[in-house]
Amino acid sequence: MTKMRTLVCASAIATAVMLTGCVDNAGTSSGNGTQITEVTPEVQKQIDAKFDELMGKMEAIDKADDATAEMMATDFSAIATDMNKYTASGDMKANIGYIVAEMMSLNKSPKIKKLVDSLEVYFDSYPSDVTTGGVEEIYVYNNSASRGTYKKGDNVRGICSQIFKGRSKSRALSNAYKENGVDGLSMSLMARTPEMILRASDTPSFPRFATISYVQDCVESEVMPKINNVITALERVESMSANKSVELTFDGEIFKIDVAEFYLVDASVRALRHSLNLYTAYNYDILDPVAKDNSWIDNLSNYSGTEFDGYVYDLMKFNMGRPEFLSISRANHATAYSDLKAIPVKLRSALEALKKEEGQNTENDVLRFTDLSNLNAEMVDIAADMREEGISPEMAANFASPANLITFAEKVITGPYTVTEKVSGNGITETISFTVDLSKFYTNPIQDMKTILPKYKFFDKNIYLASEDFPFYLLKDNGAELTWDEIDMEGTIPYFNDYTFNGIFPGMTRDSWQKMVDKLINAL
Repeated sequence: MTKMRTLVCASAIATAVMLTGCVDNAGTSSGNGTQITEVTPEVQKQIDAKFDELMGKMEAIDKADDATAEMMATDFSAIATDMNKYTASGDMKANIGYIVAEMMSLNKSPKIKKLVDSLEVYFDSYPSDVTTGGVEEIYVYNNSASRGTYKKGDNVRGICSQIFKGRSKSRALSNAYKENGVDGLSMSLMARTPEMILRASDTPSFPRFATISYVQDCVESEVMPKINNVITALERVESMSANKSVELTFDGEIFKIDVAEFYLVDASVRALRHSLNLYTAYNYDILDPVAKDNSWIDNLSNYSGTEFDGYVYDLMKFNMGRPEFLSISRANHATAYSDLKAIPVKLRSALEALKKEEGQNTENDVLRFTDLSNLNAEMVDIAADMREEGISPEMAANFASPANLITFAEKVITGPYTVTEKVSGNGITETISFTVDLSKFYTNPIQDMKTILPKYKFFDKNIYLASEDFPFYLLKDNGAELTWDEIDMEGTIPYFNDYTFNGIFPGMTRDSWQKMVDKLINAL
């Protein structure tokens, strides 16, 4: 695939998955404005001019030494606003331009810029002379020494530790935002929390506003409206493009977009909206017991020894006792489920559109019938490999072609679906079987994720500080302690209040789970 086609795919198709940044919703690109419903020669000139402007911006990004920086510096919102005026006309080029410009305009947001800049100031305050060894060595923050020095060891019991190869001065958070958008930024923030704790410095303090809910609010208020606009435009184009295609010129090369591409983009954007709806559905904030903000991140590096252990105890007990922690904060499950069920439908429509192109000249198509043929051949090999690995022929057959996989996905999504597989090892073959009903996660959502955790109880604080490694211990049904030796040595599973996990695994009991675990242990 040429450089041009790669860029076009990235902007018109993969952008739907890769870009999840956000734009200030106070802008006008989301509004319809004055709609133009008739494509006169003059209107067509205006559409062509705006489309050429859009392609010019894309070409500039493609040719830039730093394409990411160029993309982040380019404003697409004005083009999205202008193109949106022509979308009701039925002109496919106007709708394509609007879809691409609207998705590309997700790179701007004052709120997210505030978050990224604040965190980068915080991270850039880390010392640059950190000495680390191999990846297997664990380093902990040494509070008894000067700020910013680290030593190998475990003199501070229970302090958060991190295995890392070395401090990188790269602006990792900024890159996470630029490359993966607001969702990627938040995931990067959570993933780097242990490192952040270790390397915390006195000033500046961690941004107090930088909670997970802040990022969730940005997603809901700024990202979602844009994604909704794009899906609406895609549905409009799909209805008008069954027998149409548009030839576009980019950097001197001609390529063609038709309904197969639109269905694939639609599926990708719906997958994105599905994941963001789930991401924003629950309250994940960890708050300081007193300040009720993110100051716990700094506090963990300010304490040592028993004081540190006591703070960790208070932090965990406080948050696990908060009714809102891990509870539903936004009722997004139903809309997420609608998108999830629509994805296989869109993908099947894309496959059917590609099949109709067999024997046609698809040289300039972004997606071609030959791509589908190659994918079919690759999936036949995947299914064969699965059978060789011991997967049942019935299960492997679900991965033998794109059509089979789509049908399988629909069965699992709509549920209930029963999985029956054989596992072999140590000269033993065991059959395990269970039913999963993913639809229950969406139609009967878990209101509080804490309710599906194993039974547990916090130690008395003084007992924990005197001798225990963890602030809590697992419980049996009779209230006695379930020891780690019973779990590790005997394969005993934890005790839960609901072994169906709110209906996701219908009919499952403690006994059925334990028997399945025992079979896996025997065979593996």
